[in-house]
Amino acid sequence: MTAGVLRHAYDLAIIDLGAFFDPASQPIVFDLIRNMGIDSVVTVAAGEPADRRDLATIVEYLEPIGCQLLGTIENRMGKLPANSATT
Repeated sequence: MTAGVLRHAYDLAIIDLGAFFDPASQPIVFDLIRNMGIDSVVTVAAGEPADRRDLATIVEYLEPIGCQLLGTIENRMGKLPANSATT
């Protein structure tokens, strides 16, 4: 229901669906994409450059449910050292 409200109220809604390749969350991601009528997605690759094989796999999963991959955001932020303090 929330997705329907967002769809009619806004031209663009950004929804974090979690990690695609996590076996526990992947079925939930597919259900959300189908049930919410998500037309397209953008992936986020953390730390490492996006692997073309992973992107091809995502496209193979998304196309049959009517969703397209628009691109990838490559997050180059490095990990903080384990002993660093945050303020």
